[in-house]
Amino acid sequence: MTEAGARGITSINYCEEDIMQLAKWIKGSIKKYALRRGVMAFNLLDAHWKSIVTEDLSRLCPSCSEDVERSLEKTLFTSLSFRSVLLFRIRKSGNKKAMKYFNRFLMFYPESPAIEIGGDIEGGLRIIHNSCVVYVSHAGKNLSVGPFAVVGKSHGSLPMIGNNVTICANSTVIGGINIGDNTLIGASSFVKCDVAANSVVAGNPLKVLSTDRDLSDSTQLEEQ
Repeated sequence: MTEAGARGITSINYCEEDIMQLAKWIKGSIKKYALRRGVMAFNLLDAHWKSIVTEDLSRLCPSCSEDVERSLEKTLFTSLSFRSVLLFRIRKSGNKKAMKYFNRFLMFYPESPAIEIGGDIEGGLRIIHNSCVVYVSHAGKNLSVGPFAVVGKSHGSLPMIGNNVTICANSTVIGGINIGDNTLIGASSFVKCDVAANSVVAGNPLKVLSTDRDLSDSTQLEEQ
């Protein structure tokens, strides 16, 4: 091979490396652009919806109040379930401009298609896994829902859920029932009747295990 030919091959190799580096840089820039669109969608919400989303975010990032936008960007990058929660909030807000920006974000960072959320749900919603169904008439603050849980309609009615309720993995909660504040529903439970506040229940058929729940029991959700 002549010296000129060798120089030509080296030049081609350099070009290929440059193209790969450029493609990598473009991909990274586009993803950063998309993340910023997700944050911009949040910023376009009114004070009421911003407050609710911040409560949702604080369940994953307790220190998010120090820098909400940075925490939001980090969580949108890492959590499919939170993307689904934020999509639910933006849709409920009816803010079309925020929805437009969030759709641009979702082109590069999709939400979980296996999460369905509907109804009137107060702030602090936490979806633990990337698959569950949650349809309620109303749910209070700090609802936690575990993997593959189903909350929904039976005989045309939806559940009413209080504050600080935890529904563990593979549980089913259906019908026009009332779940009281501070209730823990154990894994693989089937709930079709009212549950009193501060209760710990589990099983199928359902059994009441305690009526004086300590909120520290909420750590059980992550362990199931």
